[in-house]
Amino acid sequence: MSSWWYIYKNLPRDPLQLGPLFPNQITKTENPPHPTSPPTMKLSLITGLTTLLVTTTTTAHAALVEHWWNITYTTANPDGLYPRTVIGVNGTWPPPPIFVNQRDTLRVHAFNGLGDVGTSLHSHGNFFNGTNYYDGAVGTTQCAIPPGQSLTYEIPIDLQAGTFWIHGHFNGQYVDGLRAPVVILPEEPRSDGLVWDDEYTVVVSDWYHDTHPTMVKERFLVWVREGGTSHRASQVGI
Repeated sequence: MSSWWYIYKNLPRDPLQLGPLFPNQITKTENPPHPTSPPTMKLSLITGLTTLLVTTTTTAHAALVEHWWNITYTTANPDGLYPRTVIGVNGTWPPPPIFVNQRDTLRVHAFNGLGDVGTSLHSHGNFFNGTNYYDGAVGTTQCAIPPGQSLTYEIPIDLQAGTFWIHGHFNGQYVDGLRAPVVILPEEPRSDGLVWDDEYTVVVSDWYHDTHPTMVKERFLVWVREGGTSHRASQVGI
């Protein structure tokens, strides 16, 4: 295990300035339709996937910022010691940061391109008052997104501002790299008159050379008694 970090340079207030870095993955629409009440949901089973059919009323809103994330495996070597499989977005790693203005509408269209396991996205620290079906906690508020299927998350950004993070919330996938900052720029300007040249978000984490499923199976859920006999945790009731 090693410790590592990487830095995102925070960009100006318009999220579309990310375009040169992440082309064709972000759109911004001024004054889009926006639900004024919680959606009316109907659940239907289609090829094994539960889909949400949403009926809403609409009104004008500040802007709609949409990200298209194809959650995929790729290879990375952030500590320079060992290239390994990681979980990234659109074939790249680390996943792209999300910048949005408070009062906009943020949607993340998540497609599971992993092929062999489910996935989900959890917006850590954000309030989902009345919309906890977008919270992303598998087994609590949603089922995992099956391989080859997608789910659109609408993340509320009207009550909060600051730096948050979005990450995988299934099978330890954030440990394997599925995580990125979410920066909500405040609606009101600072009142203290402070200015600065640049702004950065630093992501710090432990880094393992094995994937999370391997560590759970071979390290974290195994103990060794005196004499060298190893026992899996599932065998001893842990």
